[in-house]
Amino acid sequence: MAIKRRDLLKGGAAGAGAFTLGFALPARLRAGSAAGAEAATAFAPNAFIRITPDNRVTVVLGKSEMGQNVHTGLPLIVAEELDADWTAVGVEQSGVDAAFNSPWFPMMLTGGSSSVHTSYETLRRAGATARAMLVAAAAAAWSVPAGRLVTQDGTVSDPVSGQRATYGELAGAAAQQAVPENAPLKAPADFHLLGKDHQRLDSQ
Repeated sequence: MAIKRRDLLKGGAAGAGAFTLGFALPARLRAGSAAGAEAATAFAPNAFIRITPDNRVTVVLGKSEMGQNVHTGLPLIVAEELDADWTAVGVEQSGVDAAFNSPWFPMMLTGGSSSVHTSYETLRRAGATARAMLVAAAAAAWSVPAGRLVTQDGTVSDPVSGQRATYGELAGAAAQQAVPENAPLKAPADFHLLGKDHQRLDSQ
């Protein structure tokens, strides 16, 4: 499922301090959202990525966890590209919405060992786009070139000036940044989360 730029920030105006990136659910489903009060501060409830001022990163998935570990494996893909602090990442089951449909059939589908295969590119690009917007927010706040900033473990830092901010601190400003057309993806050689053992998010 490919991400369209116009879908990345769909669903409403920015809330107070939260940064949500992804696909929004229609208004008729919002009252029953698992996100609750937290979602009310975001662009739109139940997006793929939600970053709140407390530095929590929530990944919302349309895939069902049935023991196959997708509620850990898929957030790891996002966290890798986002350079998130894995200890601050959580997962949330989405409501019913066509945005989470399988690329193979016009329905939400979990099965056939297809979850990672069909979601990998989408989630990587979502994470990379969010990271680029957080970096842009820091660069604007510090009046420095974005290219010299470094992201690691849920922070953006400037190795020249020594300035540093968490994603939570940058969330509100990042929500105001332009959505890049093609945020660069990390090289697999730079991966530090994928390919390693991690405790399941649904067993913590």
